[in-house]
Amino acid sequence: MASEFQRAKVTAVFAAMDHDHDNVLTEADFTALADRWSHISTDFPNHAHLTAVLLAWWDTLRDAAGTDKVTIDDVLLVVDHLDRAAVTETATTMFDTIDENHDGRITPTEHQRLIDAWNGQPTPTTFTRLAPTTTAGSHEQSSSPSGPNSGQATTPQPPAPGCSAP
Repeated sequence: MASEFQRAKVTAVFAAMDHDHDNVLTEADFTALADRWSHISTDFPNHAHLTAVLLAWWDTLRDAAGTDKVTIDDVLLVVDHLDRAAVTETATTMFDTIDENHDGRITPTEHQRLIDAWNGQPTPTTFTRLAPTTTAGSHEQSSSPSGPNSGQATTPQPPAPGCSAP
């Protein structure tokens, strides 16, 4: 059974994936999500692979629910039985899509594109704990390209208790 933390996280992802806001997921929602992701990067060679990965999740959810209209409760039942390899492949595929310059790091701008793609619209975010980045070819200083601190450098913060520094 999903914890309250998992329920909150899955509910937020579910709402973002529910393209037509009818409180059920359908194949059309997954197709719309794949389409949104295909517009993230100008250098997007793996659109077919990402679409296949997302539609495989649709197949998994539909099969588990036994219907073409998957509810949040259906998704939460699947969460308890996630296949680690499928989760890893999905995360890797999405990371590779977002990491536009292929440097193995996600910049605040790249992360913002991820959030906007999930939500299907510009979605303000503020990450005050992100340190300014200065990777090769990137001199980003804003933790939130569209948030209240837009254009302002952030001060690196110590890790939260129980967390190690990167």
